[in-house]
Amino acid sequence: MRRLVLFVGIASVLVGAIIGVAVHYLYDTSRELSKEIYDPLPIVHLSPSNTSDTENQNGENVEQVDVGHVNLQQSFTILVIGVDRRGNDKGRSDVLMVATVNPNAKTTWMMNIPRDTRTTMMGADIEDKVNHAYAYGGAAMTIASVEHLIGIPIDYYIKVDMEGFQQLIDTIGGIEVNNTIDFQYEGYDFPLGDLDLQGNEALAYVRMRYDDPQGDLGRNERQKLVVKAIMNNLLHVQNVFKLNKIVKAIEEHVKTNLTFEDWKTMSSDYREALDRIKTENLNGHGQIIDGIYYYIVSDEEKLRITEQLRLHLDE
Repeated sequence: MRRLVLFVGIASVLVGAIIGVAVHYLYDTSRELSKEIYDPLPIVHLSPSNTSDTENQNGENVEQVDVGHVNLQQSFTILVIGVDRRGNDKGRSDVLMVATVNPNAKTTWMMNIPRDTRTTMMGADIEDKVNHAYAYGGAAMTIASVEHLIGIPIDYYIKVDMEGFQQLIDTIGGIEVNNTIDFQYEGYDFPLGDLDLQGNEALAYVRMRYDDPQGDLGRNERQKLVVKAIMNNLLHVQNVFKLNKIVKAIEEHVKTNLTFEDWKTMSSDYREALDRIKTENLNGHGQIIDGIYYYIVSDEEKLRITEQLRLHLDE
């Protein structure tokens, strides 16, 4: 009996030591990863004042803003940009998701912007689909164009290359989703029910939209399912031992202006707000202009969204 107690005691100490080493390793690895993916892309906002001394090439007043770091009790906005490349092209932002985070209200509002939404390409002086902004001017033009569309400043951005998305899923051994629409796409079958998807399959699963009765809205729902499945899989114990491979898949395909300290603050001080997510829709209608399909959002709807998001940030 005494030997059993001694054995249990030693085992407990060893387990504690292993956990301690793992936590230290994860901390250091996360810090190094943050350095690799950090890109302090200058965020240039449209100035709320007409007295700005700086003008862009379109003659619009602008101001360059140093957003600093995430601070407790401070609301902020994040734009997630999912870039899909085909062949050797520069790519388009097939996923655009805006989140407003308010620690006082303890809520996060999330809104997908349909990729075909017609808006001004800030800096190019043309009207086009919002997802084309990335092809014209990368993440910077995408951020500026989204700001113009929704009427609020973007503080932080996270850009994810969809190739990295595919590699990450393969690295963690695939994902499982509950599919609600039967369809075929890019040579893959996606029947109703629970599906086990590898990287290529998951990428095809989130790309399809024309055969979805809800179009972009339906695809946005499938994107959410896949992201949730990835997060669940990353928490599995066996994936801790794949950390180096996971980091490699991420560091080559993700860029953000969030620092390691920002990530730490968000994961601790903003956890309650990030756990309570509410969704908002950017309502509009389809329209053919010069033979091209666009998603048209009225001025009234833009004003409604601007007021809703500003209200949430100021609560």
